[in-house]
Amino acid sequence: FDLRGKGTELFAYFETDRSFNFTIEQRQMSWGKNLISGKALRNFAGVDERYTIYLEVRGGHDRPIADTDLVDLSGKGIERFITVIRETTEGLGALPSADRQFVEDHGLTYEIIGDAASSGVVIKNYPLPPGKFDHD
Repeated sequence: FDLRGKGTELFAYFETDRSFNFTIEQRQMSWGKNLISGKALRNFAGVDERYTIYLEVRGGHDRPIADTDLVDLSGKGIERFITVIRETTEGLGALPSADRQFVEDHGLTYEIIGDAASSGVVIKNYPLPPGKFDHD
């Protein structure tokens, strides 16, 4: 890290010979203990209070992390977190930034649609797997 630039740098010190890596919004970070609270994660990663932090669950539903929750970082692999704005206005939805980055990086266009009961994302001109959705 180059500390010569202007701005505040964050530094955490732990008496340990081990660190636990995780990513939040595709930024890799390290923590000196196996457990981290939602509040410490929010502060350490600089996540605005207007956003909810989610633990990515591959093949399942992402789990929201409250400030009072403890997350164990010692599992196999690297824990991945995403953030989503808590409240939207005018009924508009929001894509998590990792998903938004993915569709934009792949040149895809999308539209967020919804009504008072639900919302969704339409990815335009995206090819579906052959034979997967061919129903007569």
